[in-house]
Amino acid sequence: MTDRQHTQSERGFTIIEALVAVLLLVVALAGPLSIAGQGLALANFARQQVTANFLAQETVEYIRNVRDNNILNEADWLMGLEDCDSTVVERLCTVDIPLENVVECPGQACPVIRYHTLSGQYGYSNTSGWEDTIFTREIYLEEVIPNAEVRVNVTMFWQTGLTSKSFTVSEHLFNWGS
Repeated sequence: MTDRQHTQSERGFTIIEALVAVLLLVVALAGPLSIAGQGLALANFARQQVTANFLAQETVEYIRNVRDNNILNEADWLMGLEDCDSTVVERLCTVDIPLENVVECPGQACPVIRYHTLSGQYGYSNTSGWEDTIFTREIYLEEVIPNAEVRVNVTMFWQTGLTSKSFTVSEHLFNWGS
């Protein structure tokens, strides 16, 4: 009878041994898959943050260009940026750079930025080819020294899943024409 028991135990794995082997395999794969998933999420967040940073910096450069052109044309140095002027009351505006247009945000709620799939431009057009993005841009001009210096604050907002993200880029511009 010992020969018969010996041969039965050598026939294969028991169900417990198989379950332990599967459990070890799952544990061994869960760690790397979790790390890979976190890496993809962080890469996506980094891409969004870089895009938001470029959109904010583009806005500062646009406002600087408006200021420079105004001074070179001997006009009021902040002409065209009146919708962003916050000397009396806080006013938010946004810039449609492809249309070279500064617009006050209606009801202090700026619209979401749109993306043109063919040209690769960001703006606010409602024509075909433009799709909503996750980004919203708010511009706030704060006079530091009357007729001499303003602080340009560009705040970018976006939603990633259930988490809201934002940051502000600030730049001081001077009236070098006076």
